[in-house]
Amino acid sequence: MQNANGYTLLSMMLALSAFVIISTVLCKMAVAIFSSSQSTPADRKDIWLFFAQTGSEIASSTNCEVFEGGMSFLLNDQIINYKLIGSTVRRNVDGEGYEIVLQKVSSLIFQCDASIASITIRDDRGRVYKWKIKKMLNASSTD
Repeated sequence: MQNANGYTLLSMMLALSAFVIISTVLCKMAVAIFSSSQSTPADRKDIWLFFAQTGSEIASSTNCEVFEGGMSFLLNDQIINYKLIGSTVRRNVDGEGYEIVLQKVSSLIFQCDASIASITIRDDRGRVYKWKIKKMLNASSTD
């Protein structure tokens, strides 16, 4: 018997399996591309590290002073300054040297009172991160 011009069951199954394989690969590539372009707050681990390190310093500090784009406080008889310069947050101790502690920041707001300090950061993509620190109150005795 001669083969008529048309598709057989085998050729249809091969075409369908090729289509499924190509579709699966394309879907996985699309998911990978779109998920990497959308970042979540957890992507900025440097900000959370900054919050943790700065928070521990602020918690045990005294004489907290806030100015536009920065903050200074006294810690172990040293004056610690944090200041937003351009798009980087820089730290210096006793007015000497600058250590870059955070990059790609568009705004930095410190707030400080007797018992609570807070830090608000807006990154270069417009995402806002907030952190509150409960300050330790130093017990002082008057004799």
